[in-house]
Order: sequence, then structure tokens, then C-alpha cells
Amino acid sequence: MRLKCVLSEVQRSYIPNIYLWTLNCGDVTIKMDIHRLVAPFRQGDSVEVEISKSLPEFTKGKDFAARGYVITKRSEDGYKILISLWGFLVVVMTKDKKLFDEFEPMDEVYMVIRASKT
Repeated sequence: MRLKCVLSEVQRSYIPNIYLWTLNCGDVTIKMDIHRLVAPFRQGDSVEVEISKSLPEFTKGKDFAARGYVITKRSEDGYKILISLWGFLVVVMTKDKKLFDEFEPMDEVYMVIRASKT
């Protein structure tokens, strides 16, 4: 899954040093937790998000890259894929069943967020 997104919302979590990001990617919305020390982007930035079963290319120190697991999938009010990146939650929300069917619970996945080239 490779998406062009805008980091549309950044909120502080009740947990110190944790931010809640909302990424709008057209028909897909991603909400995720991220620690301030590894959050290289700001609200309004255009980014490219890649979630895959193999390690995508990324630039160390510039892009956000993490490994985790699909913990569950839900089909209520659209489709949701919940991913744990070592305890940080990522929720991918879509109406596209094909995108939903790309992943299964306990799949090991990699997530890379990089600055958009356009």
C-alpha cells in the first residue's frame, strides 16, 4: 500500500511526548500515535506513506520507518486495519475492500513515511 497524504492534524496525547497524527490520503485516513523524537513532519506537510510486508527503501534520519504487526481488522462503518508498531497504534480506515484484503492479522509489516516528492 502506497499513498500520497497530507498530515492534516497533530494533537498532543495525554501521554507525555506522544502525538496523535491524522493523515488524509484521499479515500484512506490514517490515525496514529508517534513519539516526538521520531516525528520528522509537521502539520500541513505532504507525505508519502508506504505500508508493506517487505522493507521499503527509506532514508535513515530523514524518513519515519518502523516494523510492526497487523493486530486486527474490522469491517464496521467501512474497513479498518489496526497495526501495532511496537506499542504505537496505527489505524488505517478505508471504504476500499481490496486495500483491506491486502493484510491479515499477525502479518509483519513495515511502515515508512517520507516527504512527498510533489
